[in-house]
Amino acid sequence: MAPKGKAKKETAPDESAADKLKPAQQLKLQARRACRHAARQSERRRNRPELTQNEPGTQLRHILCEKHSKSQQAIERLQKGEAFDKVAADLSEDKARTGGALGWMTRTGMIGVFQEEAFDIPPSEVRRPIYKEIKSKFGYHIVMVEDRK
Repeated sequence: MAPKGKAKKETAPDESAADKLKPAQQLKLQARRACRHAARQSERRRNRPELTQNEPGTQLRHILCEKHSKSQQAIERLQKGEAFDKVAADLSEDKARTGGALGWMTRTGMIGVFQEEAFDIPPSEVRRPIYKEIKSKFGYHIVMVEDRK
């Protein structure tokens, strides 16, 4: 029973908080969940190196933009010579605002399109990035590889 003076809010059993969001908000929520999932997997691999002992890994950074026009702005800034981490902090729409660092990831720890694309990018430095734009269901990712092992 609800406390006195406060009515209990009733919702349909099939409605969830995510269903009430606008499509753009749902995409941002999905992107955040994917980044958190990748971070959890990365943490698990750090704590249990035997899981990925024989699997090659890459250290990634990315910029996530929901709209293609915003990803083009980011690419233009990178082409002008701006550092990848600075552009990520300014334009990325997820946790990559901290410079875009996703940490060490293995091929099996990435979502679909990254599994094929990220391993084709040669390693580079943040100040002079070699990057690739990848489209996923979350938006447009501009991805660079910092290191490989």
